[in-house]
Amino acid sequence: MKESTLYLPVKNWINNYLKRNLKTQKVKTYIGADEFISKILIRENLYDKIINSHYFNIKIDVFSVVIKDDKAELVLIECKSTRLGLIHLSQLIGYSRIINPLCSILLSPEEITTGLKNFLNNQGHSLLNYGNNRKIVIAKWIASRGEIDIINCLPKGYLSPSKMSIW
Repeated sequence: MKESTLYLPVKNWINNYLKRNLKTQKVKTYIGADEFISKILIRENLYDKIINSHYFNIKIDVFSVVIKDDKAELVLIECKSTRLGLIHLSQLIGYSRIINPLCSILLSPEEITTGLKNFLNNQGHSLLNYGNNRKIVIAKWIASRGEIDIINCLPKGYLSPSKMSIW
């Protein structure tokens, strides 16, 4: 499977999921794998709603802009078609520390590698933290359902609708 085949179904899923669970906000979702986030936000006239967004010369596979009143925040998703390893998590940790999104999701239709699983078990899930109550979520994409396996995400429960309310 090519990674790019995940972009549209993931975009549709996250857009619908956020709209359904963050009812008081407006949501716009984009595929950004081939274009810098900064350029998309400028083109969509959203750059002034996100602090330092003109510096975000980073390409993220899929991202959502969550808008409430005159403020906006991002949700980032990195898609991989292979087993998720520490190198994939490291990439998203870097992006997340720079951008400080509402949430970051690393997903694949494959299981995580034994190395990543052992590393997370040894280090605890604190490695997934990148800001105040902000975490990277590691998820499995279920292509047949067109959604992630929310129940088995790491950290557990972070994407549940009740948890999203404190984002």
